[in-house]
Amino acid sequence: IDVEPVFGFLKANLGFTRFSVRGKEKVKNELAFGLLAVNLRKYTAREVNV
Repeated sequence: IDVEPVFGFLKANLGFTRFSVRGKEKVKNELAFGLLAVNLRKYTAREVNV
């Protein structure tokens, strides 16, 4: 599975280009929120089309 499109989507469509926090745990949390946003967008797009 290719994971690069997910990060491209974060950057291009959601404007996520850099982290606004410092520290490994905080960066993990911020990235988790970004990935959650991507998954929610996919989920809602799928639900609308079904």
